[in-house]
Amino acid sequence: MYRAAAPRLASAVRGAHAHARAVPTTRRLYATKGAAPPPPPKLSFTERLRNKLWRPGAVPQPEEADQQLAAAAAPPAARKPSDIPGYVEALDARDLPVVGLDPALEEWDVPVYVSPSLPCPVPPPPNFNCSLSLSLPVCVYVCVCAHADYYHHSFITNTKFTSPSALVRAVHRAVIEVHTPLLNGLPASAFSSRYTGPEQLTPRVRITVSSSGGGDAVFDFRSPEVEQDILATLEGGAEGAEVRAYSEEEVYPAEQQQGEEEEQAEWVVEGLERRGWAALGVKEEVRFALVKRVAQLTGVRVLDAEAGAVKTVAELLEHLETKPKPKKLFEIIAQTPLPDLPNVKVYETRLRPWDKERMIGRERPFEKVVEFKYPFEARDRK
Repeated sequence: MYRAAAPRLASAVRGAHAHARAVPTTRRLYATKGAAPPPPPKLSFTERLRNKLWRPGAVPQPEEADQQLAAAAAPPAARKPSDIPGYVEALDARDLPVVGLDPALEEWDVPVYVSPSLPCPVPPPPNFNCSLSLSLPVCVYVCVCAHADYYHHSFITNTKFTSPSALVRAVHRAVIEVHTPLLNGLPASAFSSRYTGPEQLTPRVRITVSSSGGGDAVFDFRSPEVEQDILATLEGGAEGAEVRAYSEEEVYPAEQQQGEEEEQAEWVVEGLERRGWAALGVKEEVRFALVKRVAQLTGVRVLDAEAGAVKTVAELLEHLETKPKPKKLFEIIAQTPLPDLPNVKVYETRLRPWDKERMIGRERPFEKVVEFKYPFEARDRK
């Protein structure tokens, strides 16, 4: 047994020596991984955000950023007229105009809306609390004030009329004054009177609108003198009358309204009820002149969109009257198209279950059979 194992052991030892001699003796180099660089310093969120806004290395310091913001917020320095290239003084040392200069540009007042800084050269209108300023661009004075709307719509002089009767009288007067030049072969733009005070001519004119629906009307001036007086008033204004703002009481005093004739009061009632002369159609050739004259007399300005959609004088009267704002939900819904729908019914009060029982006629039989009393009815009947 031991003899058989000996040759195998010897051959195994010889094989190990043979493999050991086969290993090369040349030198080999092995690259090893060097040490990792130190991690970058941890930046705060603010610093990371600043690096995103500006490139790294060009981030301004907080002091520099504050200086930039302060410089941007500071208003630019006012430029002196003498710094403008080619500027020449218009007056010499003796305050005399320099000979040979080109005429100066015209100066005009333009009402705009800007924050006030300097006094405005335009005098404020009466009963206005003005906050005024003056801005000076190149050779143009711009008047900036709280009453700019007053000067922009200077043709509106009268205070706002609120009485329905006064509005009807003013519209009746405007209709006659605008149509009188048209009936005499003049364009509607020929109307140029700015007088808005009391007058006694237009109440004497009667307007009859045909019932055919074509919009035809007959203006009865009662006498040629009335028509001639109206034309003279339109051309030159009321003689000896002052063009100023009038109040509703000044134009239509209460004692005059009470002492009117019955015939005169009839056309006022027609205007209040939106019939008669109020059914007169508004043609395109007189639309602008009529709306402008109504604004002059009443002090109420109709929007352009509403004025363009007006077809009759009655519709114009509807836009002039200031209706009170509805307070109840029922009143608000009643002004919408919802109540006109076939499957919609609007109730003024809350609809309760017992109200539905009464509507279908089931209240009495229900009470008799079941002997049931609604809680509020039982309390009321005690």
